[in-house]
Amino acid sequence: MNSQTTIGKSFEINKDLSIYGSFAEIGAGQETVNYFFKAGLASQTIAKSMSAYDMTFSDEIYGKQNRYVCKDRLLTMLHHEYKLLEKRLKKTKGDKTKFFAFATTAVTSFNKKGGPSLNSHHAWMGLRFQTKASAPFNEIIFHVNCLDKTRLQQHESLGILGVNLIYACFHYHKYPKKFISSLIENLHSSRIEINSISCSGSSLKNFPNVLMNRMLLEQNLSQLAFFSPLMQSPFIGDTIFEKSVVLIFGNKNFIQQIQKSAQLKKITKQHLFICVMSEIESTKQPSLLTKQIKEICKQNSYLLIQQKPTLESLKNLLSLYTNKPLRFIVSEEYFKTKLFQAPPEQSLLKYIGSLFNNNTTIIVSSKNKPFSVKNFQFPSKENQKIKDYLIMKNQILNL
Repeated sequence: MNSQTTIGKSFEINKDLSIYGSFAEIGAGQETVNYFFKAGLASQTIAKSMSAYDMTFSDEIYGKQNRYVCKDRLLTMLHHEYKLLEKRLKKTKGDKTKFFAFATTAVTSFNKKGGPSLNSHHAWMGLRFQTKASAPFNEIIFHVNCLDKTRLQQHESLGILGVNLIYACFHYHKYPKKFISSLIENLHSSRIEINSISCSGSSLKNFPNVLMNRMLLEQNLSQLAFFSPLMQSPFIGDTIFEKSVVLIFGNKNFIQQIQKSAQLKKITKQHLFICVMSEIESTKQPSLLTKQIKEICKQNSYLLIQQKPTLESLKNLLSLYTNKPLRFIVSEEYFKTKLFQAPPEQSLLKYIGSLFNNNTTIIVSSKNKPFSVKNFQFPSKENQKIKDYLIMKNQILNL
């Protein structure tokens, strides 16, 4: 059996007598454990498989939750299932077995356009596992957007991803780059998006969250890497949910200049504050990467990193998770040279209509001298008329 196929990976785990654990999958069916059943020798790996699909049953097992597809629910599932393993099997198997608890909580739906949307076709997935018998557990959890259009395809991709996660945890827990790349095996990045990953445990010392989230971005498994003021990697959807957001858009020097601005405190008092960068060190220099992120986050700021971000791509991304106002702080140079540059495939009016709705405001900052967006004249009459209209609507302002 080919060990690189999904069934083959499942069989490799099943035939390893030292690996034993539980599967708990709620919301979208038991997609991952099905591969282990189909591969053969499942009794050597599966202590328990369950799906508490009914909310009342789920609440009785894991406790009540405001949301069922969320990080807190996943953590509760992992804790509950792993604790049961230790309680019931430690005496008989604990000295020779590497225990694991796999959990996922998911919602799938028909997706007409493709791509993620708020509160639909997404999942939280994780594994709590030992790399040696009787050793402390390690834990890896992540958030997944399902990009397939049909429920059946979404279920399939979640099942494959779950097998890849389990296989990678037991075979690649010393090799972060190989670990990340293996998550997409037998899949394609057009089918799933892993936009937040968190790793903990003594066996995962080579898996710092900054490095892992940056590698998701570099390997096209995510649109972004997102970091909190505490240098953690939360799911951006949970962070900005129902919040208005202020974003500083630019390079490191511009961001740090704005962070020190006195006017900024007035703007950000009622809003979440996020810095956006594309110019940052690669994972080939993880210490420099961490240093740069710390410099920005220490100002009590969140940091969002995208490959070649644009205001339109950011606006569309953030609009998936909040319908509250978005305010972008940009430089004078960006305002003059790039704000009214539409992509080649779009007309200017279509681009502006996509970027500016009732929830979008552009705030222009000038570094060296007073600058008036109202008095500035664009050479293009079309740009000038659009600018004047947006100023009249209070959607372009000076900082």
